Formats: sequence, structure tokens, C-alpha cells
Amino acid sequence: AYAVHARDGHQPRAVRPAAAAEVATATVVKTDLSDYWTESGTVGYRKQRTLRGVEAGVLTWLPKPGSTIARGGTLYRVGDRPVSLFYGSSPMFRDITTVGTVGRDVKVLAANLEALGYRIGPQPDPGTAVKSIVVTSKDAVFTQSLKDAVKRWQEAHEIRPATGTVTLGDILVLPGSVRVGPAAAQLGDDATGNLMAISDQAK
Repeated sequence: AYAVHARDGHQPRAVRPAAAAEVATATVVKTDLSDYWTESGTVGYRKQRTLRGVEAGVLTWLPKPGSTIARGGTLYRVGDRPVSLFYGSSPMFRDITTVGTVGRDVKVLAANLEALGYRIGPQPDPGTAVKSIVVTSKDAVFTQSLKDAVKRWQEAHEIRPATGTVTLGDILVLPGSVRVGPAAAQLGDDATGNLMAISDQAK
């Protein structure tokens, strides 16, 4: 059909109607929004290092790689005797056998047993003289009460014989808990060599 219009005396002109608008369709696809980026680096743990044994003997047990050892836990066994992890900054450097022994290593022993829930008894105040040694704030004294606490700890962890005294190599002091890495030794090796990789864990 045509529409005819006339205006201002001009001849009428036929006008075609507007064409219908074309409609396009599209398929809707449901998907997830995502983004990504890349970074370079090495996956690992803090301060990884090799743990060496302290006392000579036959290595009879190692923990599984990936396990975590916390305060009081067993790091390894020498002659089937457990070597326990204690926290601190001063290493154990001697046997602690005699009541009245004074030192920083005794304080590490006392602090860890107390943290593990053992009653260690009172300690002499700093400035007290014990066997001609003046106790400082960095020291502790191996009292009879502390020796009794050591014996109870040994009995609970099947450390034999449970004498209440500490032999060098029974305890290894580290800053905190550790994650065990690959073994560097095999069972039956001498326990004074490189034993395994360890890395620090967050406290």
C-alpha cells in the first residue's frame, strides 16, 4: 500500500512505508567469570637446614618426611632411645646428673618441662649462691624437685632407664617446632652424621 501526501500545491508524492526492523537472535551461554596471573618463585619452608646427630650410636628410627615435631616430640631414636625436641636458644652441652648443678642448660630443661605440664618446684632467686656459684636470671638450678620432674617425664615417654638425670644427646634444643624434610641417613647409620632436612614452622 502507498500513502499519498500533498502540500503547498505540489503534486502528491507516493511514500513507501518503513521496512520492518530486522531482529537478530543469539544463543545465551552460562559460564563462570575467571582471572589468572603468573608469578615466579620456589615453594618451600623457612630456614631449611640439615639436622645432625649429637651423640654416637646406632640410628634406629626417623620420622616420616612431611611430619611436624613439636615441643616434647621425638626427633629420632639412637639405640632405640628417643631424642626429644625442646625449645630454646641455648643448647644442651653436658650430662645433668648432680643436684645443685647451675646453668643456662638447666634453665632450658626446667622451662620446657614446666611448659609440658610438669611441676618442677621452686627455683632459687637470682643472686643466690649454690655450691659457690651465684645464680643469675639466665640460670636455673638442678634441684631435687626438678630431678623428680625429669624422672616423671622420662617414665611418661618410656626413656629408659628413668633415672631423673639427663644424658647429653637425650634432648635437642631448637627455636621451635620443625617440619621434617627428606632423610639424609638410613637406619643403622651412625647417629652423629647428617640425619634429615628440617625447616622452621610458625609458632
